[in-house]
Amino acid sequence: MKYIFAFFIVVFIVLTCVGGGYWVFQSKYFVQNTRASQVALSPESSVAFVSPSSLPLASKGRIQVTIFCLDTRGLGIPSLQTKIAPHVDALVLEEESITDEKGKATYFIQGSRVGSYDLDVYCQGQKIESKVSFSLL
Repeated sequence: MKYIFAFFIVVFIVLTCVGGGYWVFQSKYFVQNTRASQVALSPESSVAFVSPSSLPLASKGRIQVTIFCLDTRGLGIPSLQTKIAPHVDALVLEEESITDEKGKATYFIQGSRVGSYDLDVYCQGQKIESKVSFSLL
């Protein structure tokens, strides 16, 4: 009886050490894998904001466009090239076409004709679902 109890104690200690070592290994391995996948651009999560959404053409003002290139977790991705599709009647002025540490890029648009515009937005060459929509009155 004494030997059976000692045997189970030894088996328990061995299984605990092996399980603990496996858990530590998986923790370090899992962290490395998740860091690599966080930088994947998500066109569905990335957004573009326009301010103001309408502007009188006679005011000669500019429309500010802010683009956020985000990953699948909604975190900004730094150092990505952004682009707004050109339009004949809307001059896109680059302010900051490379995303900053928060994944933000800024553009300004000046119009030459009255109308409503919907321009496509790209992060690192991928078209995002959000469009730049504004009106010149």
